[in-house]
Amino acid sequence: MNRRIGRFVLEVLAMFVGCTVYASALICIMQKNGMAPGGVSGIAVMIHYVNHKIPVGVVYFAMNIPILVLGIVCLSRKFMCYTVMATMIIAGVSDVLNTLAAKGIFQLQLTDVPILAAVYGGVFMGAGIGIVMRAGGSTGGTDIIVKVIRVRNKQFRTGILYLITDILIIACSAFVFQNIEAALYAGIGSFISAKVMDLVLYGSDETKMFFIISDRYREIAKRLLVEIDTGVTYLEGHGAYTGEERRVMLCMIKKHHFSKAREIVAEEDKNAFMVISSATEVFGEGYKRHEAEDL
Repeated sequence: MNRRIGRFVLEVLAMFVGCTVYASALICIMQKNGMAPGGVSGIAVMIHYVNHKIPVGVVYFAMNIPILVLGIVCLSRKFMCYTVMATMIIAGVSDVLNTLAAKGIFQLQLTDVPILAAVYGGVFMGAGIGIVMRAGGSTGGTDIIVKVIRVRNKQFRTGILYLITDILIIACSAFVFQNIEAALYAGIGSFISAKVMDLVLYGSDETKMFFIISDRYREIAKRLLVEIDTGVTYLEGHGAYTGEERRVMLCMIKKHHFSKAREIVAEEDKNAFMVISSATEVFGEGYKRHEAEDL
């Protein structure tokens, strides 16, 4: 019970941090530079631009209501509870920041250089969304739509789906702000956000897959196990030309151990046959959890 309570507290804390980072980037970087980042938040920024009396947070939460209903019907209870919490935090932090700025207590615009706004806005928004989703929720809006799509189509990566859904909204922002360059910069920010979010959710996924054939397979396997602490699997091979049975070693080597693994093989057998390829994703002990793709 204590473990479950502790995990819940950590998840809620992570969500608060992620939502605060997201809302701060939205208001202090994207909004103040006339950039709509895409999604419901981008629409909220555009509506606020048209009528400054309408708070961004209020529009953001109001537009999320029908989408939240869709999520309640299609998605899990825990996920939706966290998502409702996240949308409320984002809406609240967004309006608090704008209120403080209106009273002269807080200076919103962190930079007025468009390319810096696009880069840093994209990085922090992507990181914020990724943190919230790793905690088990989402920031609402297109997050829920993307989640519903991925429930039925797991082959699509989350960041790419965000990028697709953001294109139309960013294009509309060019007409609302009457600034094509700002929309182009917002597109850069959206692309960066998608990549950063995938990085937070899935990790760098830089793993090499080794196939090694050598008469000294025992010695090589032992050194890989001891010096790199990586697993080695023996596969049964059969030479088509020689007709000999051979042991084929299969192992997954993380990026920082790649050079060491090659060195071990070369030291043990300079004539070893070795095939190295990139593994985009690896699931299992020591790597990603199998349920990670369901985020």
